[in-house]
Amino acid sequence: MRPRQRVLWVLLTLAACTGCDQQTKALAAEHLRGREALSFLGGLIRLDYTENPGAFLSLGDSLPVEWRTALFTVGASLGLAAVLLYALLSRRSRGEMLALALLCGGGLGNVIDRVFYGGYARDFVVLGVGPLHTGVFNMADLFLMAGCAAWIWSQRTSRT
Repeated sequence: MRPRQRVLWVLLTLAACTGCDQQTKALAAEHLRGREALSFLGGLIRLDYTENPGAFLSLGDSLPVEWRTALFTVGASLGLAAVLLYALLSRRSRGEMLALALLCGGGLGNVIDRVFYGGYARDFVVLGVGPLHTGVFNMADLFLMAGCAAWIWSQRTSRT
């Protein structure tokens, strides 16, 4: 892929992911904050707004504020900058570029929350069947997971 195409590919994916994430979080905050959870498809999907000061599954939420800021805002921002630079400057396949852009888009969505919304990420989706359910997550988390899956898939397919 040519350098200009690579930059455009990454930046468009980054913008789409971040925009989608921030818009859904704004809607969730507006329509779900302070209200009872909404349940769909017999409880398969539940919309329940929460503000998560920790990371994935609230890991680190009991850390002092300074440590959470250092890890989840500063550390994540530095990591995202490194991945973004790698994506923009390296010659990788389209699948790898998509994976890296999804990772950056998801990470950026949650970093934006932490910077502009008091040090927490806005989460609002829970999936579950019977007693099994996920933790509360958001679109940024989905993009992060999709980026991980795309990276694993791209590495698997590049070896065959």
